[in-house]
Amino acid sequence: MSSIRRRGPISRAASKDLTRRKLLDAAHRVFLRQGFHATTVDMVALEAGFTKGAVYATFASKADLFLALYAERTEERVAAMAAAGADAERESLEAWGDVLRHERAWLLVLLEFWIFAARDAALRRRFAAINARLRTSLAESTERSARAAGRLLPPDPELLVLCQVALGNGIALESFRDPTLAAGDVFERASRALARGMQTLREESHKRRREAAR
Repeated sequence: MSSIRRRGPISRAASKDLTRRKLLDAAHRVFLRQGFHATTVDMVALEAGFTKGAVYATFASKADLFLALYAERTEERVAAMAAAGADAERESLEAWGDVLRHERAWLLVLLEFWIFAARDAALRRRFAAINARLRTSLAESTERSARAAGRLLPPDPELLVLCQVALGNGIALESFRDPTLAAGDVFERASRALARGMQTLREESHKRRREAAR
């Protein structure tokens, strides 16, 4: 007779991790359906099958839940860029373009939270730190892509990435007024034009310095 192996009781740490995962997944679903402002902790608890007390035992607030989701998405994107190698810059632009085209509900939640956090100094600092982490990773990926392709490095990778992120956020905002802006490759084309423009300025600056040194 074969013996049946019984699993032992789940550890306290594993139980906490499982509860956190279920709450994050539930919060994501509710945020997408209701938006950030309309979502309540009670809604998240009901969606996850827990009490409101269980939510507050894991997350300090609804904003804390959202920041945990946003940080998780950011780390996934950072990991994807690190694994992309020479194609990191292209894949980064395409990834944001895909968000613009296919994750409209998430973008609306993000915009709602952005305005909410702007009025809260502590939340704003936490939100900014997550974004800074993403920009640093994107700047590093841009440099790696340029080296792997044998191209000149961008004159200021961090500035380029900041401008591209701002461009993407601006197009996202504009696309809620004119959805056709999200349907095509407007962001990708505009980002490449921005990068070429900065590269041209660098080359012209180098040319002027060489001519002045003659």
